[in-house]
Amino acid sequence: GQYALAVYHTWLRTQSAEKKAHFLRIADWFMEQAVADEKLGVYWLTDVPKPEYKVFTPWKSAFSQSRGLSVLLRAWQISGNEAYLETATKALIPYTIDLRDGGVASWLKEGWPFYEEYTASSPTMVLDGHNFSLLGVMDYIRAVHADLDPAGHEMAQNIFRRGIDSLIHWLPQYDLGWWLRFNLCKMPHYPPIDPCTVNYFRLVLMQLELLRQISGREELDTFVQAFRKHDRIHNILRMYLVKYKALKQLKRL
Repeated sequence: GQYALAVYHTWLRTQSAEKKAHFLRIADWFMEQAVADEKLGVYWLTDVPKPEYKVFTPWKSAFSQSRGLSVLLRAWQISGNEAYLETATKALIPYTIDLRDGGVASWLKEGWPFYEEYTASSPTMVLDGHNFSLLGVMDYIRAVHADLDPAGHEMAQNIFRRGIDSLIHWLPQYDLGWWLRFNLCKMPHYPPIDPCTVNYFRLVLMQLELLRQISGREELDTFVQAFRKHDRIHNILRMYLVKYKALKQLKRL
């Protein structure tokens, strides 16, 4: 999905027929790989094991849903092929289904849906994954106006709004007071604190700034300003010590 968007932006810059065809080939790959289910809509599976989350079988991901949405919506816009739009609309459905029922949202039934990058036996709550997952939904809102598909547009609006509300709800739990957690995974084998690396920390700040601009929720700017104060050399050194211990516990070193 990331590669497809890079090809797409190259086409925007160059208007190369070759790049357009290349992008549409990748969009067609998404169409071919999509799994359709009467109750779960359309989703994509990743078959790379994630042992740190005890995931060894193909798994769904809200991040994958987001990339599928972004690619297929652009393919529809430049080709006019309605099949891309139909698949993209069905790809919204897993966001509306709880993790326990085969969807990609944890805590949905409790009212604070977190869109999971990694769907495991219990919530993993990777922060940047939730944030990235919202961007494909925003693409749907941008591309598919209410007069074109009222039901699809409303579903995307609800997913995005609830996702932003939940982000604001959960963010305080990521704040260590000196750095940010990478996730809120509570599995018994998982380290109690797994901090972001420097690059992930700064990525999350960029995401929050972007989501604040898109959503208009000024609360996100308050978090950004507070978190930015954590980015100091002594906190970075402290983070690497804690991160080393976490990776050691997960046997990833």
